[in-house]
Amino acid sequence: KMDGAFRTPRASAMALVRTRAYALGPESVVMMRLFCALVDDDLSAYSYDAEVAGLEYELKFSDHLSLSVSGFNDKLPELLMVVVQRLHEMLAEVEEQAKEASDELCPELLDRLETQRQILLQEYENFVREAPVDIASYY
Repeated sequence: KMDGAFRTPRASAMALVRTRAYALGPESVVMMRLFCALVDDDLSAYSYDAEVAGLEYELKFSDHLSLSVSGFNDKLPELLMVVVQRLHEMLAEVEEQAKEASDELCPELLDRLETQRQILLQEYENFVREAPVDIASYY
């Protein structure tokens, strides 16, 4: 598809990863959402620059993990690689800290995790205050 303003090709790509998070229970669902929020937070500076350049990405977990990228097609693979690489690095960091068998996680990671936990908790609390049509469309 051609961009109307700059006459440059635009593209989009989406990947879905099916997980057993819902089958494993609410704790798994919350952990997946927290992980997506941590990755988003970690990439916020990079994603701002990408958005200014006409690129965007979205990583979220609802009933599956979804990653989508869109924008000018010449830089789209680069954005996708940065997001996937950071996703992989964060998974490795969390797994490494879990293997160390220490009760202490990295203080920076704990602070960021606590911030995202508070945001997610607030979203859950505000869910019941949404318009009934929004709640009905959620299901």
